[in-house]
Amino acid sequence: MPNDRTTLSEGLLDQARHLATVDPRRPRTANLRRAISTTYYALFHFLIGEAAQFLIGGREPHRRRMRRQLVRTFEHRRMRAAALGFSGEGRDGWVPQIVAVPLELVDCARVFSDLQQDRHSADYDPDWPFGRSEVLNQIESAQRVFNNWPKTRGHPATDAFLVALLIKPRS
Repeated sequence: MPNDRTTLSEGLLDQARHLATVDPRRPRTANLRRAISTTYYALFHFLIGEAAQFLIGGREPHRRRMRRQLVRTFEHRRMRAAALGFSGEGRDGWVPQIVAVPLELVDCARVFSDLQQDRHSADYDPDWPFGRSEVLNQIESAQRVFNNWPKTRGHPATDAFLVALLIKPRS
């Protein structure tokens, strides 16, 4: 049985796919823009849900309430700074040097960072140049992160990443 964060994240990704393919011949720019934004939010909600579950855990009602409060504290900029560090593209080398970062986690961090940048472009750049194929590639990248996440869950680097999404100093 899927949990709420998986249902929301997968539902958003399904919505993004629909928006990217709803126009059979010539995709409307508005649909492609919303598809990119929706893809970003699918991954955003997935990651904050994973982080809240890792940090608070449990199924008790009071823990669910605590997680609902915690997820409201995540900041997009801070999360991107953490993602850049774990993808190897960050400037400050914050990533703990305890263990190697799994390739699937590096991919997750890169996809999140790229999607956040693409969402900004889709939402705010009137000359946004993406076509349907680029949008579908981003959707598939997010799907790949969802599919690969179980391989990294519980890894020390993944645990550090989930904490960094919340507390990473802004770059």
